Amino acid sequence: DSCGDSVVLGCMIDIATNYNPEANTDDGSCIFPPLGTLSFGDIDVWVGTLEVNLDCEYPVQEFVIDISGLNITGCYGGASEDAGFTIDLDGTTFTGTSNGDYIPEHSGLLFVLTFESINEEDVCFDSSSITTSANIQYEAILDECLLVNMGCTDMYALNYDNEVEYDDGSCEYANYR
Repeated sequence: DSCGDSVVLGCMIDIATNYNPEANTDDGSCIFPPLGTLSFGDIDVWVGTLEVNLDCEYPVQEFVIDISGLNITGCYGGASEDAGFTIDLDGTTFTGTSNGDYIPEHSGLLFVLTFESINEEDVCFDSSSITTSANIQYEAILDECLLVNMGCTDMYALNYDNEVEYDDGSCEYANYR
């Protein structure tokens, strides 16, 4: 006498790193490898814009991205705007949520970040959480930090540096009386 097949709990999604081909009941334990990358595009320190790119293997329904090194004021454009996403900014964290449409896979430019000032020489992705249209959640592979050469840009200052990209307010002047 047999009461039927035994229940084998496990991850039943084959792209997960802990996929269990023996499982017959999904227990919600799936762990997914990075399915995409976040990278920085062009930065314009004078206008205060920085491109943020996402290359994901699947359509995206939600993202949470934390970026440090900037006094961030908002964002516009890109695939997130084209898909009609609602984007909330809380300090340095962007949360983008679908309003019905998804960001297409391999879309490239996610949005253009706007900033008021640069706080640190390194602008970095600190963390991310990407949720695909199939409800697969993963952390993207994060691009290397973007180095912004900061210093004095005033050619009349004593410590002028012609290789500096962004003036950090450190210019020093002779004191003639």
